[in-house]
Amino acid sequence: MANLYSLKSIFIFALLFTILQCFSQIEQSNPIESLEKKIEIIQKNCNLNPDSALIAIDKLLESTDTLIFCNEHAELVRLKGLAIFYKGHYSTALDLFNKSRSLFKKNGNIDGEADAMNNVGVIYGQLGYYETNLEMDLEILEMRKKSGNIFKLAKSYNNLAVSFQRNMEFEKALDNYLKAIDIYIETGHTSSIDLTYNNIGFIHQLENRPDSALYYFNKSLEYSIPLNHKQMMANSYVYIGNYYWDKNQIKVAEKYYIKGLELARQTGIVYEVEWAAQALQKAQAKLGDYKNAYKSLHLQKQMADSAKSIEIIQRITQIESELEFEKERELNRISAEKTQLENLLEINKQKQARDAAIILFFSLFIIAIFIYRNYLLKKRDNALLKKQKAEISAQKDEILLQRNKIDEMNKAKDKFFAIIAHDLKNPLGGMLNLSETIYNNFEFIGPEKMKTYLGSIKDSSKKVYTLLENLLQWAALQIGNIKPKPDEFDLCRLIKENTELLSLLAAQKNIELKFEGDPNCKAFADQSMINTVIRNLLTNAVKFTPANGKIILRITKETLYHKVYISDNGNGIPPEQLSSIFELKTEKESRTKSKDKGVGLGLILCKEFTTLNGGQIGVESQLEQGSTFWFTVPYSNQPKKS
Repeated sequence: MANLYSLKSIFIFALLFTILQCFSQIEQSNPIESLEKKIEIIQKNCNLNPDSALIAIDKLLESTDTLIFCNEHAELVRLKGLAIFYKGHYSTALDLFNKSRSLFKKNGNIDGEADAMNNVGVIYGQLGYYETNLEMDLEILEMRKKSGNIFKLAKSYNNLAVSFQRNMEFEKALDNYLKAIDIYIETGHTSSIDLTYNNIGFIHQLENRPDSALYYFNKSLEYSIPLNHKQMMANSYVYIGNYYWDKNQIKVAEKYYIKGLELARQTGIVYEVEWAAQALQKAQAKLGDYKNAYKSLHLQKQMADSAKSIEIIQRITQIESELEFEKERELNRISAEKTQLENLLEINKQKQARDAAIILFFSLFIIAIFIYRNYLLKKRDNALLKKQKAEISAQKDEILLQRNKIDEMNKAKDKFFAIIAHDLKNPLGGMLNLSETIYNNFEFIGPEKMKTYLGSIKDSSKKVYTLLENLLQWAALQIGNIKPKPDEFDLCRLIKENTELLSLLAAQKNIELKFEGDPNCKAFADQSMINTVIRNLLTNAVKFTPANGKIILRITKETLYHKVYISDNGNGIPPEQLSSIFELKTEKESRTKSKDKGVGLGLILCKEFTTLNGGQIGVESQLEQGSTFWFTVPYSNQPKKS
C-alpha cells in the first residue's frame, strides 16, 4: 500500500510538472492568450487528476488580477469546485459553484453562469433532489439558447434527458438525448457524445432491450477511446460486462469488468471504482476465483468507506443546499424589484429637482435634502423594526412547533404504554389463571386436560414473546440503534426459507402455501430487515387465513425494483381500518372473526423497515374475499451526468 501511495505521489508530481511546463511555453509564445490556455489545460485535468488541478488553480488564483480577468477568475473558481467535487467533497464544491455563478452573473456572462448552475444541478441530482434538478436543467436550457453556444446547448439536452430519466420519463429522455447527438454530429463537436451514447444504452438496458443497449455502449467506445475519456470508457466496459453477465457469459463479463476497474482507478473517482469493483467481485466469485474476488471485495469496501464519509457530508448539506437554492431565487427577485423601485425613485427625484429649480432652486434643494435624509432614517428604522418583528415571530413559531412536537410525542408515548399494558395483560392473565388452576387441582386433572391447559399456556407465551420481540425492534428504531446495511442478496431464496419455516404452522390449519416468481431475483437492501418484513406478513397471513385456506406469494420485476405480493383468502379487512393499518392505535380489531386484538407492532415494523430500505408497502382487501399485502425492494443503479 505504501508503494502504491508513492507511485501515486510521483504520478501527481510528474503531471503537475508537465502542466507547469505547458504554462511556461504558453506564456512565452503568446502572453495575451496564455491565461485562457492555462484554464483549458486545467479543465482537461480536473477529472483525470483533481489533486494536480487544484495546485495549478490555486497558483493562478493568487497571481490573477480579478479586475482585469474577471471572467477568467470566475471560471477558475468554478473549476476549483469541479476538482473538489471529483474528490467527493460536495459541500465545499457547492459553495464554490454558487460563488462562481454569482461572479459570472455580475459580469453579465450568461454562458459562464449556466456552466456554474449546471454544476450545482449535478450536485442536486447526486443528493436526490431530482425535481429541483429537472427544474434547473430546464432553466439552463433556455439560458443556452440565449447564449448561442451550440456545443453547450447539446450538453444541456443531455443533462435534461438524465433528469427526465431519473423521473422515469424515458420517452422524453430519449428525445433529448437524440437532440444532443444531432448537434454533436452536425457541428463536429463530439467530445461529449460518448456520455450521451452510454446514457441511451442504459435506458435500453432498463427497458430490457440488451442488444440495442450493447450497440450504444460500443458507439460510446468509438468516441471515448480516441479521446482517452477514461471515465466514459470505464462506464462502457462495466455496462458491456453487465450485458454478458445477463447472457451468463461470466468469463467474458469478467474481462470487461477488469478493463472498467482499471480505468476507474485511473480517474480516482470513488463511486466509479466502487461500482466497477463490485461488478468484478461478483463475476470472480461466480467463476470460483475466490482469491481475486476477495481482493476486489476489499477494494469495494475501501471505496464504500470513503463513500460513507461522502454520504455523511451529503446528508449534512441536503437542507443547506435546498435553502441556498431558494435563497438565491428570492434574492434575484428582490434585486429585480429593488432595481425597478430605484428607477422610479430616480425619475421622481429628477422631476422634483427640476420643479425645485424653477420655483426656488437653492431653498427647495436644502429642504429636499433634509426631507430625504429624514425619509432614509425613518425607512432604515422601519426596516430594522420589521426585521426584529419577523425574527421574534419566527422564534415564536419555532417554539410552538417544538412544543407541539413534544406534546405529540408524549401522547404517542402514553398511547403506546396503554396499548402494551392491554396486550400483555390478556395473555399473561390467561397464563396466570391456567397455572393457578393446574396448581390447585393438579391431582384431579387428567392427561388430556393437562395437555390442553399446557397448550394454552404455550400459545399465550408465544404471543407475549412475539409482542416483546417486536417491541424491542420498534424501540431500537425510535432511538436510532437500527440502521440499514444494504447489500445484494437472493430475495427468492429468502422468501422460500420463510415459507419452509412457517409450513408446519400452515399445515396445522391445512393451509396451502404457494410461491410464484422468477427464481433469479437479486435485491439490494438490508437482508435482515427484509427478512423481518417477509416473516411478519407471512405469519399474519397464516394467522388470519381460515382452515383449508390458501396463501400465494408472488414476485414481479418492475423497472427499478422487485414487488412482492402475499395474498390470502381470509375474511378480509374492514374498509375503515385499511387507511390506518400501518399506524399505532390504542385498539385494533382482528382481521378475522376471532376475538384477538393487538397493537399491530409487526405491521408498523414492516413499514419502518421497508421505508428505510428505499421501498414502499401497502395493502388491498375486500371483506369475505381475502387480503393482499405488498412491498417493494430496490435493485438498480442510476445514470451519470456530465
